[in-house]
Amino acid sequence: MAGRCKNPECSNLCKERHGDEAIGVCLGGCFCRYPCLSS
Repeated sequence: MAGRCKNPECSNLCKERHGDEAIGVCLGGCFCRYPCLSS
């Protein structure tokens, strides 16, 4: 199962590309994904 990246550079890159709602996900590397929005 993928976990959130602990590398701040990756998280910042995701946010730069996709906005503040994006999170970094570790899955054999670092990928950008959007978090689930709860209402």
